[in-house]
Amino acid sequence: MWGQLFFCCRRNDFDGIIVVHDHADIYDFIFPQSLGRYRQMKSAQQKSNTNYNLKKICVLMTVLVLLCCSFPLVLTAESSEYPPSDFTTPRMNNAEAVEKLVELATKYNTVYVNGTVGQPLSCDLIENTINSTSGNTVRAERNKKRVPYNYYAFDCSGMVKALFLWEWDNGEYNYNENEVVNQSGLWELCPKASRSNIFTSYDSIMPGEFLYIEDEHCGIYIGGGYAVECTPNWNSGVQITRVVLDSEPLPDGSEPARKWDSHGKLPFISYTDDDLYQTSASGRLQLNKSVYNPGEPIRITVKGLIGKDYPDAFVAVYSTAFPTQSYNSLNNWCYVGSGTHDRVDPPGTVETVYLDAKSYILDEPQILPPGTYQVKLFADDEGTQAIDTLNFQVVYPEISKALYADGLIDVTIDGYIEENAWIGLYQNGTTGSYSTPSLLWHYATKEVTSRRNYGELHYVTHLRFDASDAKISTPSAYQVVLYLDEGYNSVATKQLAATYQHTDILTQYTAASASGSGIHIGPTVYEMEEEIKIDFFGLTNKDAWIGLYPASTTNYNPCSTGMWVYTSTGTQWAMYAEYSSAFPANGTVYLHANVVDVNTGSLGNTPLGYYKLVLFGDSGYTNVLDEVVIRITY
Repeated sequence: MWGQLFFCCRRNDFDGIIVVHDHADIYDFIFPQSLGRYRQMKSAQQKSNTNYNLKKICVLMTVLVLLCCSFPLVLTAESSEYPPSDFTTPRMNNAEAVEKLVELATKYNTVYVNGTVGQPLSCDLIENTINSTSGNTVRAERNKKRVPYNYYAFDCSGMVKALFLWEWDNGEYNYNENEVVNQSGLWELCPKASRSNIFTSYDSIMPGEFLYIEDEHCGIYIGGGYAVECTPNWNSGVQITRVVLDSEPLPDGSEPARKWDSHGKLPFISYTDDDLYQTSASGRLQLNKSVYNPGEPIRITVKGLIGKDYPDAFVAVYSTAFPTQSYNSLNNWCYVGSGTHDRVDPPGTVETVYLDAKSYILDEPQILPPGTYQVKLFADDEGTQAIDTLNFQVVYPEISKALYADGLIDVTIDGYIEENAWIGLYQNGTTGSYSTPSLLWHYATKEVTSRRNYGELHYVTHLRFDASDAKISTPSAYQVVLYLDEGYNSVATKQLAATYQHTDILTQYTAASASGSGIHIGPTVYEMEEEIKIDFFGLTNKDAWIGLYPASTTNYNPCSTGMWVYTSTGTQWAMYAEYSSAFPANGTVYLHANVVDVNTGSLGNTPLGYYKLVLFGDSGYTNVLDEVVIRITY
């Protein structure tokens, strides 16, 4: 009984739960105020070898009695404060589960923090969980730099619990203490009959199944050879990764990929779809998606028509708006066996080919308007033996975010776009034409902070560009318009939202504060990596320092600083100040026009825009003596 009780008390370190190691730890965990008396008793035992074993037994018996009385009150399996655990009632089907996972991986900023379940990232959260990361202070400091950028913290099992059990939504969730299990506990919930061993084929697994590496890690399979997992590896957070079969080698690092030990069905997810991709009734034709953006690649899988019996088999894209294919030549096709317009002889063995959501007139690509289209499979190159058909939808991409801050426009495009897509800035209610030029324009794929294609499932593009020349006074009076080609084929609009504007951007010098301390700089505009000469004066503390922050920063803490120097040494090391009482009250230090990349923790990839140099009078973050705004540009 007691072995079972102690086992319940022990939780896996991976999820950041306390691990009880010895009797002192147990006693401290339940009765922290009595730990001192326990250690005194233990010291007395060591002084008397003859009584040591007897006293040890007495102490242990006391602990066990106290545990017997108190344990149900402290670690009961079903606390009255929370609803009883319910792992057997399905909360959603596997298609809904996959949709939630892809949305979390593509539309939210997430980061791996041990023992978390989707809480908004904060310095306090990081400090409270740092011991759970086996003292990984490097990771903790890197995570602190992400705090100002609206990140949510998960670990591998926390992602599963938050999404599927606790209805996570934008950092809000219905926590249930009685459903706190780690990755091993989730694996134990999978019915033994549904478990499989390591992957030998994707045919043996359904989207939404639980992926498991024994006592280490977990994720969820989403179909098409991909998984969603929360891991400190690669991008550190919730991300889509390739599932590698046991017989396959791991890729060379070109994409995140992992081999898993096992997979099984979770009891709180109902499994209704064998494959979330589109498959025809005959099973011969399969598409990787049901909805595409104009120009987006379409992955087509053909089964049972490869080889000498069907050397001329081909697939083509048609519009359902026309009653017959003879009046609907989009000229978008390829031979199945080669994947091109060139037939191979002897017939090839290519089963998966790619077309795109386009039509071609005289070999010039044309944007497909929204609507219903179809992929047709023919057995002959005359197009008379139609074997199978599968419909798909074409929709336009969307602008999910358009922010204006300190002369910069920050845009997020949700959906596939090509290299010649562009963004135009207009007053509200106006779109462009050859007679109505934009106030400002920018290629949508240039100066991109991130552009991600998650396993042919979802595309997200973030871009940021300088709009200071547009002389925007009231951001809400303007909108950005997305064009899919080099013409004026507008497909999406979004009104600008202002986040922050500095009122004194181009002040060449700042006046000294009332304390008589301050900083002076020469130019206020710098190119990336350019050296900034900073003159300081009137300092009275050897620990004074200067930090470079985004101009909108108001909460100066270690989570948001990037470049910084001590005034006493001109470096990030204060040896001079530590070993000498003398320090310069006036002097010069240098910084580079660069900040720490919040995603990698390394220097580089500085967003263009406005920043400020902040002079602190001591080693803390509240004694601000002076600040001056600069602009970083190309």
